[in-house]
Amino acid sequence: MSKEPSTVSITRWDECPLYWLGDTFHLKGYGLFPPQDKPVCLILARDIAMIDIKAHNLDEKKGIRFDCSGCTGRVQLRYAPAGNETNLPEEFAKIVEHLSQLPFFESLGHHRIRDVLTLLKLERHDTGDVIIRKGDPGTNLYIIVSGKVEVTDENHFSLTELGTGEIFGEMSLVSGDPAGATVKVTEPTTLLYLRAEDFKRVLHRFPSLQMYISCLLARRLAHTNILWAEDLTRGMAGDLAEMSPSGLFQTMNLNQKTGVLSLDLPSGKAELCFRNGELLDATMGEAHGIEAFNALLAEPEGRFQFDPALPESHADRKPLGPFMNLLMDGLRELDERNHLKTQ
Repeated sequence: MSKEPSTVSITRWDECPLYWLGDTFHLKGYGLFPPQDKPVCLILARDIAMIDIKAHNLDEKKGIRFDCSGCTGRVQLRYAPAGNETNLPEEFAKIVEHLSQLPFFESLGHHRIRDVLTLLKLERHDTGDVIIRKGDPGTNLYIIVSGKVEVTDENHFSLTELGTGEIFGEMSLVSGDPAGATVKVTEPTTLLYLRAEDFKRVLHRFPSLQMYISCLLARRLAHTNILWAEDLTRGMAGDLAEMSPSGLFQTMNLNQKTGVLSLDLPSGKAELCFRNGELLDATMGEAHGIEAFNALLAEPEGRFQFDPALPESHADRKPLGPFMNLLMDGLRELDERNHLKTQ
């Protein structure tokens, strides 16, 4: 047998629970070596063994494309005989290279971009198409591959223009609030989009993307809500019907507020303590800490009041954890609870 290994690379992915697009297996002798740090799928191992036997019997030189037998997901693979190992499909490699130059992805290596790419969908729009309407529920994160879009308010006043490499739709996904503006295509545009449930999984998996989203939200919040944030620092009161708990807590974090946020809810009183935007403690009835914070994310009604004075008892207290992690975990738990209620 050849000393060089034959290879099998995944060229199409459909919800496979173990492997990703671009993962490569090596066959040498009677051994099958899976991608680094990943287990062997016995179903796929059998499929690869049968294709290897077929290739040798047919003296196949150009390789064979085949589908796995499938379990909860499926993949398409390409078998390359020894001496003919190939890299990723050329078009896929080009997409990965292009994405690596976009701000949203530049903190990820090519291997991690491959992981995210399996979750992305591509769509193209003509001038005049409306991607998001103000008041729509948040469903997707959009990444502009090429073209331009305009963001407008309810009076059709232009708030900003976004171009290649920029993203939109993230505000609603993080806060859970309806879209705060309309996004309209101003020239032919190609978009990649990530569904809400996949967006939260990706943020949880890649902390560098959490940091990118946090910084982006901070810049946009500073641009659109700076006066509101200044009023809040002075002790502004408000209504949760106008700003959801997740949006309110996110505002505290992104503007690095220090003090106590008190909430008067139908179920009773609640308090959250912040220092430089990090959550130190939360109380709601008998619940404390993360349990109380997660419960508060589900409250649709109530009044809030911010006091920029932090009690001495909390001066040296450590944060409950990185705020974006707490928020994303809490929203994911809320989604799961809501999903169970609808079943």
